[in-house]
Amino acid sequence: PAFFCNVGMSTESSYFAHLLEHPVHFITEVVLVVFVIYLWTTKSFKQPVTEDKLSTEEEDQLIGEWVPEPLAPTEITGEDRTTKYMVEGPVSAHTLVNSKDCLNFVSNGVLGLQCHPKVKEAAIAGAREYGIGSCGPRGFYGSLQPHLDFEVDIAKFMGAESGVLYPSEFQTISTIIPAFAKSSDYVIVDRGCSFGIQSGASLCRGKVIWYDHNDMQSLTRGLESLTHIFKQKVHRVFLVVEGIYANSGDIAPLDKIMKLKERYPFRIILDESYSFGVLGDTGKGITEHFGIPTSEIEILCASNGNALGSVGAFAIGLEEICTHQRLNCTGYVFSCASPPFTSAAASAGIKLLSSGEIKPSELRKKAKRVHEKINAFLSTSLWSGDKKEKEKTTKSLGSIFENASFVESPYIHLRLKACEDRAEAEDKLNEVVDLCFEKGVLVTSASYSTREMYRPTPGLRLAVPLNITEKEIDEAMDVLKKSLEQVFL
Repeated sequence: PAFFCNVGMSTESSYFAHLLEHPVHFITEVVLVVFVIYLWTTKSFKQPVTEDKLSTEEEDQLIGEWVPEPLAPTEITGEDRTTKYMVEGPVSAHTLVNSKDCLNFVSNGVLGLQCHPKVKEAAIAGAREYGIGSCGPRGFYGSLQPHLDFEVDIAKFMGAESGVLYPSEFQTISTIIPAFAKSSDYVIVDRGCSFGIQSGASLCRGKVIWYDHNDMQSLTRGLESLTHIFKQKVHRVFLVVEGIYANSGDIAPLDKIMKLKERYPFRIILDESYSFGVLGDTGKGITEHFGIPTSEIEILCASNGNALGSVGAFAIGLEEICTHQRLNCTGYVFSCASPPFTSAAASAGIKLLSSGEIKPSELRKKAKRVHEKINAFLSTSLWSGDKKEKEKTTKSLGSIFENASFVESPYIHLRLKACEDRAEAEDKLNEVVDLCFEKGVLVTSASYSTREMYRPTPGLRLAVPLNITEKEIDEAMDVLKKSLEQVFL
């Protein structure tokens, strides 16, 4: 006992000796202890005491006098094209706009699945069973059976291990890139990519290298500049391309890119938002078009809102890649899940494609006919000048416009070759849109964000629907030709 007493006294004396040697430390400890006790005994919130209280009559008067400000401007200055044309009814090849039946060359739903009876039945059944909202992100009570069924259906259809369903098309590609490309990685991007890809490239922490649109020599130079990076086997290199480019309508030379992949070990992020449901025998996209297995593409994503006629988007790949997206893609983690009935509708659309009931080849045939008609009137020359004059000049739409799209793409960009005044050019294009509408044909001018790094020149954008006849195509293209000649020649 004496021994333990001595030990205790020795320890206590050494502690006090330490405090005397370090008084600042001792004072700090005392202040912290007092502060903790203060926080423990003090209420976190005190109700403010107000001496002047309003009576019930005064409260009712103030509430009655309060006028909320409008969420949107009540008066619109200038021409507002967002409300000039109002769609009245289902969006299909024939659409009612401003009470006029029009041939629709505007809607991205080129396969017409949004109006297909089986898709509508699936959507109605899903709404009756699961309601119309998810009420939360996928990871927080927002996953319902139609979401899970769609992920299984799309993975099976595309021949992949797993799939991920996203609620937003734009957020899919713009968050996939930052989720995989870290600060030590490199991202090579085509300058012709969409604004969503541009946003993802700017949000990622990797080093971004841009190459000229569909220029394999420019891409090769970019890859050669990273030869030392490939040798280190530490940094990852991603190549981001689109199947059918949203800003031009042409396709990526995926066959040539795969040959480069044999020489340089980069990973491919492929956005098939406009090629899914369009290219390939069964609509699997540009991979099927070139006969390339989807397993050779590390990350493949596409929109549900174009060919499938639904909402949101999906991504497919290895199970590990999809799991990484569910944990790291902000577009998946923090966004409310898509309505379950839209996923049921998308699953029905996949079944129609896989069964062969919907044939993308028929769509491509009609798109090719539209291209032929456009290329024909672009090469047609018109005489200008008085007949009495000896000298006459010729003008053609082909000297002003170019068809920048792939010959079988239903998404066609007819854009100006040169543009000095963008606002003036867009006004003329809108005049063409108005003239076509007067004749019962819906076309639109291509819209680009002012924040796009590589914004194309203004032009018209057409989307060729499947459910349209060759006669209607000829009539619509004749209307388009005459409208362009009236405004630009």
